[in-house]
Amino acid sequence: VLGDVQYGVMRFGNSINGQSFQQDALITYNNYQYLGYYDGNRHVCVARRELPEGRWEIIRFKNYVFTVNDAHNTISLGICPADGSIHLAFDHHANELHYRISKVEIATHPESVEWDVSLFGDILTELEKGIPVKSITYQRFVQTPDGGLQLFYRRSGSANGNRMVVDYDPSEGLWRNTRQIDSHLGNFSDDVGESSSRGSYPNGYTYGPDKKLHTTWVWREKATQGSNHDLMYAYSTDGGFSWCNNAGETLINVISLNSPEIKVADISRKYGLMNTHGQSVDSEGHIHTVMWHCSDETFEAAGVIPLETRWGSPAARRYHHYWRADDGIWQHRELPVVAGNRPKLFLDKNNNAYL
Repeated sequence: VLGDVQYGVMRFGNSINGQSFQQDALITYNNYQYLGYYDGNRHVCVARRELPEGRWEIIRFKNYVFTVNDAHNTISLGICPADGSIHLAFDHHANELHYRISKVEIATHPESVEWDVSLFGDILTELEKGIPVKSITYQRFVQTPDGGLQLFYRRSGSANGNRMVVDYDPSEGLWRNTRQIDSHLGNFSDDVGESSSRGSYPNGYTYGPDKKLHTTWVWREKATQGSNHDLMYAYSTDGGFSWCNNAGETLINVISLNSPEIKVADISRKYGLMNTHGQSVDSEGHIHTVMWHCSDETFEAAGVIPLETRWGSPAARRYHHYWRADDGIWQHRELPVVAGNRPKLFLDKNNNAYL
């Protein structure tokens, strides 16, 4: 269905469709699959098919053209189980929101719906009425345990960005409660240098079986060399209105570099730590993440030195599995293979992990 799409040189990546940080490009819901992508004419498309082998039906929004060859500007899909609405957010890299929402019950009774452009409304630049969403990047839709939907996104840029969340209320079809998760403020210093501003790069926002919302992330400092560092963790028991640190203490202020007990693993900037990896929560409520970075041992084995390249020498990169045990102590295992692309992590009902 994607075809052979060639846009020419793409900034920050090789493709606009199927990026590792998209949440989500592909959704399976109620025995149907839904797919968001740009076609060869640079139009936003959303396709669906009935599983297992149904024919793909495609809606092409021909009144909007993707014009910037920037791999950040992906399409994200969301489905709200409570009202069956389908949500699209697309074409963002620190610019205004582009958002469409379908009529309700489109995903609830898909077999009775004729799949065409009339199912969706116009492009919106705001979620809450009268509050335009500006400078948005990395949008991701997350279903809540009660059948609702949330949108997480970054406001502003990589070195001065704040993570935000807003709730979709299916009882009224309205977005509410835009709020800030973290702050870019604080002073950081290490053997690489100093930084007074940064942004968080989350591996995800994931609900567990106990309805806790978990997030892990790295900080990216305002730097061109060795920018990402450390593994951070926080969780929420109220859908992201308040957050607790790894010790279970409620954080009084918005999460920042200076928040206590949020760092769960020391990873130096010199190790070429990549951002935006995979995370998942197992059936017992343990959060897991797999990230790639280098170490002193892999630098030596590869015959390279730190900071030769921003993300470490490819030969020295390894996947690292980090997970939180019952006692809150984080465990770590380096996987014995050279890392390739950013990983995705999946856990089945028996807690088998798939990378």
